[in-house]
Amino acid sequence: PPIKFEWYDKRGRLINESDHYRVNGSGDALVILSALYGRDHGGVMCKATNSDIVNATQRASWAPANVNVLVPTILDVSVPGSGQDVTMLVGSRNVSLICAFHGTSIVTGAWTRDGDVTVAGTWRERRGPRPLSVEYGLVISVLRASDKGIYTCTAVGYGVGNFSRSLYLNVQVPPKASLPTAVTVIENTALTLRCNATGDQPILFDWMTTDGRPLPFSVDRQSGELRMASVQYTSGKLTLVCHATNPDLANMSVGTSTAAVVITVFIIPTFQDQQVPVVTAEGSDVVLTLELKANPSPHSVVWSTDPLFAGRDSAFSAQTSAVTHRLTFTMHNVSVRAGNTSYTVRCKAVNQYGSSEWQTRLAVYAPPVALSDYDSSGNVSHVAGDRATLVCEFRGVPTPNVTWSITAANLTNRPDVSQLQNSSSPYTQRLSLVFLSLSKGDHGYYMCNASNAYGHSTQLVHLSVQEPPRAWISGNVTVTEGSPTRLQCEATGDPPITFEWYDKHGQLINESNVYRMNGLNGTLDIVSARFDRDDGKFMCRVRNDEIVNASRRQSQASAFLSVYVPPSILPFPVQVRSIPVGTFLTLQCVFRGNPAPDVTWCRPADAQRRLCLPLPDRNCTGLNVTKHARSVV
Repeated sequence: PPIKFEWYDKRGRLINESDHYRVNGSGDALVILSALYGRDHGGVMCKATNSDIVNATQRASWAPANVNVLVPTILDVSVPGSGQDVTMLVGSRNVSLICAFHGTSIVTGAWTRDGDVTVAGTWRERRGPRPLSVEYGLVISVLRASDKGIYTCTAVGYGVGNFSRSLYLNVQVPPKASLPTAVTVIENTALTLRCNATGDQPILFDWMTTDGRPLPFSVDRQSGELRMASVQYTSGKLTLVCHATNPDLANMSVGTSTAAVVITVFIIPTFQDQQVPVVTAEGSDVVLTLELKANPSPHSVVWSTDPLFAGRDSAFSAQTSAVTHRLTFTMHNVSVRAGNTSYTVRCKAVNQYGSSEWQTRLAVYAPPVALSDYDSSGNVSHVAGDRATLVCEFRGVPTPNVTWSITAANLTNRPDVSQLQNSSSPYTQRLSLVFLSLSKGDHGYYMCNASNAYGHSTQLVHLSVQEPPRAWISGNVTVTEGSPTRLQCEATGDPPITFEWYDKHGQLINESNVYRMNGLNGTLDIVSARFDRDDGKFMCRVRNDEIVNASRRQSQASAFLSVYVPPSILPFPVQVRSIPVGTFLTLQCVFRGNPAPDVTWCRPADAQRRLCLPLPDRNCTGLNVTKHARSVV
């Protein structure tokens, strides 16, 4: 002694007497009045000092004391963002339950549900205002209805006991409505529908249209039953919506569930038209149009006639709505057959829910109808001089009376005009007007009349009498070689008439610097006549391709062109030579002319050759004059 004692905290600061610490009189004892983990946990140091010790290095001695402050307090059990008790929807994902502890002796932790089901959790360190804070978390990946209950977190402390805290997790199941997706019903029958729903009670039911309008039918809100006394088809398919609602559900955004059902109303085929008799004229098209109500559309629509009528067709198309259909039946060119003047027409429509049949009686009458084979204008063409027959044929019931109006045409007393009547088939009358030899004066209009008890009809025929072309040339032509000349071809007949010229070799003459032609008036101009080219027969051909009789569309005429060539001596070489007496000598003279000229030999009487004396045969023994004809030479 003397020994002095001092105490220092874990940070090396001297501990003085205070509200937290008490030091006894001798200083060898330190009393911590209220231990705090943050201040006191870790340890303190005791320093003993004797200043009288001569060796300064040994005057003081230190001794540590370990202070372990145990903190076993549980802080909180919660779901992030909510209170201790929480309500969540079934199906929620990654729901976290957090158990937060603060303490120094937490050894293990455990989660239980409803006190007996152990649920595995995960430890993790949590930063916060207090040290040694830890979390024991529980994550539920997908919340199920069976996850509802009291969740308890228990922390086991070393030497300080167990601590636990609980929360209530309420798992709500929203309503889920269900209906059959499609329902079928026949029109005018009763229909009951029940809407089913799962989820927490209470659940109330409402029925509406797709646009939210209430239905005018009996609805039980408790059971979800909808009762329709008599279903009527309106338009298309009827869609109804059931709303299942839990008014107690905390999250009202999911407190209502809907389900829809599509109601298809089937209709047995029903004809909307009355069965009224139909009257029509023979030869016309009869169109029968019916309105049929059916759903689904008929898979079979059969039209029939008695007796059988072949010239018909039918059409089926939707009209006005999805269940109203228009049926069209057409009988083309209705006629009387085998003495029958009426038909029974039936239509039968069938779908899988039933069938219906409609019928009517079709009566046929037959005013006269022209059957003659003329074009729409009634034109017929013949050539003058030919035999021609104008045929007038009508069909009607009864057989019509047919006449030609020949009085106006002045044909009554014509011996070359006659009428021939016959019938080609029942209810048909044919009357032919026959011309043995047509003349241009027969050109014009002729009217045929037909009548019976049901009407009167006429047919106007225009007879066109064509005059075929005829060609002629007034006579042969003579011209001197080298001179121009014209050949004129004349023609009679109906226009249009065209002219063609052919040379003596039968070749078609074309326009050139030698020939000038006019194909409309028939002239052929030869610019400069040549004997070797032009002397001979020229032919003119006239044509009218519009003449109906092909054998009489053309005519031709010929004329001879004589080309005169004046006599001329052609140049030829003359060789002057001396020959002995008694030698045979030939002198040659080359000449030209048409007709062939007479040629004589003579000897000039004087030097000027103004006088030529005949060469007597008696003074020239063996004189022989020979003509060699080559063309005109």
